[in-house]
Amino acid sequence: MEQLVNIPQLVASILGFIALFWGLKYLFWKPVLATIDERKATIDKAFDDIEAKRQEIDAMRRDYEDKLRGIEAEATARIQEAVREGQELAAEVRKEAEATKQRLLDKARDEITREKNVALAEIRNMAVELSFMVTEKVLSKKLDHAEHVELVNSFIGEIKEI
Repeated sequence: MEQLVNIPQLVASILGFIALFWGLKYLFWKPVLATIDERKATIDKAFDDIEAKRQEIDAMRRDYEDKLRGIEAEATARIQEAVREGQELAAEVRKEAEATKQRLLDKARDEITREKNVALAEIRNMAVELSFMVTEKVLSKKLDHAEHVELVNSFIGEIKEI
C-alpha cells in the first residue's frame, strides 16, 4: 500500500518552508519592518513636534494675552490720568476765571463809584453856579410877575443848553 504521507517530501516541504520563512524574515520582513518602524518614528516625531509647537503657540498666546491685558490696563490708567488732569485744569481755569471776573467786577464798581462821585461833584458845582446866576439876575433886577416868568423861562433855556 502506498503511504499516505511521503516523509521525505514532507521533510523537504518543511525544510523549504523554514528556508522560505527565514529568507523572507531576514530579506523581506526586516527591511519592511525597519521601514515601518522608521515611518512610525517619523510620524511620532511629527506628532511630538506638532504638540511642542501647539504648546509653544499656547504659551505665546497666553503671553500675548497677558501683554494685551497690561496694555489695556496701562491705556486705562493713562486715560484716567488724562481725565484727572483735565478735571484739575478745568477747575483751575474756572478758579482763574472766577478771580478775573471778581477783579473786573470790583474794578467796574470802583470806576462806577468814581464816575458817580465825579458826576455828583459836577452837579453840585453846576447847582452852585446856577444859584449864583439866579441870585445875580435876581439881585440885578427888581422883577414883577411877568419879568419873573420870563427870567425863569430864559434860565430853563440856558440850563437846557448846558
